[in-house]
Amino acid sequence: MTLQGLSARTVTVGGLVSSAGHRANVILAAVILLNLVPIWAFTYFPSLDGPAHVSLTWWMVHYNDLDLPSLRVFFESNLQFIPNYLIFLILYPLMHVFPAIIAEKLLISLYAIILPLALRYCLTGAAPEARGLAVIGCAMTFHALLLLGFYNTSFALPIFLLGIGFWLRCRHRIGVTTLAGYAGIGALAYVTHLSAVATCCLAIFFATVGLVLGDLRNRGLSAAWQRLASHGLWPALGFAPAILLCLAFMLRGGGEVAADGVAGFSLPDLSRILSLLMLDSFIGHDARERFVAIGLALTLYLSVRTLVRRGAKWLNPGLAIAVGFTLLYLSVPYGFDVRWMPTRLMPYVVFGLLIWIAGVMAGIPEQRRLRTTGIVVLCASIVTIAGTGLRLDRWAEINALLTEYNSANHLIEADSTLLGLRLPHQVEARGPSDRIDLMLQMPGYIAVQRDVVDLKHFQAYARAFPLAFRRDLDPYRHLASDAQFVGFPETIRPTDYHAATGHTVDYVLLWGDESALRSDSPLAVDLAAHYDLIHVSEPRGAMRLFQLAD
Repeated sequence: MTLQGLSARTVTVGGLVSSAGHRANVILAAVILLNLVPIWAFTYFPSLDGPAHVSLTWWMVHYNDLDLPSLRVFFESNLQFIPNYLIFLILYPLMHVFPAIIAEKLLISLYAIILPLALRYCLTGAAPEARGLAVIGCAMTFHALLLLGFYNTSFALPIFLLGIGFWLRCRHRIGVTTLAGYAGIGALAYVTHLSAVATCCLAIFFATVGLVLGDLRNRGLSAAWQRLASHGLWPALGFAPAILLCLAFMLRGGGEVAADGVAGFSLPDLSRILSLLMLDSFIGHDARERFVAIGLALTLYLSVRTLVRRGAKWLNPGLAIAVGFTLLYLSVPYGFDVRWMPTRLMPYVVFGLLIWIAGVMAGIPEQRRLRTTGIVVLCASIVTIAGTGLRLDRWAEINALLTEYNSANHLIEADSTLLGLRLPHQVEARGPSDRIDLMLQMPGYIAVQRDVVDLKHFQAYARAFPLAFRRDLDPYRHLASDAQFVGFPETIRPTDYHAATGHTVDYVLLWGDESALRSDSPLAVDLAAHYDLIHVSEPRGAMRLFQLAD
């Protein structure tokens, strides 16, 4: 081949790569914007704990308002350095400018934008050629954690990607700048959630162990020690302050590992293996999203099938991360300090697999690399479009129900107290979500729209958030237990709270079929004797609002 021909071929290939990269960026931006559509298409973002997060922040913003003295009466600041602050640090300034429900949408939009961008940063650290795979992050955005309202846990995902992306770039470096980078990411992870610190450290541990074992086998003890120092000990030193803060938080009672937690680790059963293969954690409110999750799994399978040929380099940090989190996912108990542990861990298995795919892409021919990127971009875009269509359909139904739930807000006086109860043992009372009990925390939205105190607010009871109930007025001490609020509301007597604290329950909101409440139950007897029914919702009649009689 002549020099002119070689030069022309080089320019053509370079232009192809540049053009492919530009198209991938445009597609990524378009799919991110598509994910924003269901967030802004409806009044309410349908999540379980979201209303609790929003109302707690709203109370923080208005805590010193002179026309809302009840906030200072019922709540006290919790000034401990708690690993659960990030979303409140974002929502607090937003609520000074926007209504609370709009601020929540801005928070969710921020998450929907930064997750795929953080994945792009992480994959580029593994191999610059893999940046186009980041579009798959859009297909992973509406994970079950987000729809459960676990906002801090959800933000732990991009923080993890940021931390591992930094490690992939700097793992061969030892210096003050690198140490400061690890310390900064550790601090950000701690402010976000304990899981952000734990997963970053575990991923670095898994990857370092895998690489060190490879060096011991192929290059000897000296090379293995050098690898351990740069890849493991230096990050450990940087993350040490965050790790110590986590341990201190848990030791002082901020978090407890259940006594049977460690004993709960076991061999996986078939159902958990199938859940992983079908990526069940990416199923939200609509059971039809199972096909979307399977589509995401097939996208990963096709990319692996295209990449793995003879001569491909299998061993890279992503493989150890994927294997480590897979073993953890398969063996961890459902509840280990917090619930939904398998659901929380599944995304990290996928991230590990994507990091491994990126590492393999760095050592394969360019044509195959472009083909793999094209498959992922096309399939992930299709999966995201299909998921958006299903969400628009189901979220419209959910918002109609939430509008009915909030239909009597105008009858509730500001600076009053509200007890919102969902009657149990009815599938329809849980809302139209196929997976998540949406109606448990809905009084939080009434709290921000009418400036009232939600007496069933579990976060104010948990004392792991910026505000907490004063102990002498804590409804979970003087009215009912958490089990009663969630599973046995018919056993609650609202007037018991007045007898114990001197403060009244001004409004009681019941959601569910009227026939679900026996007329001789303590709650029904108390309502009949001391409260007036002032509103029944339409068209379902599922919400009834009672006001304390004068």
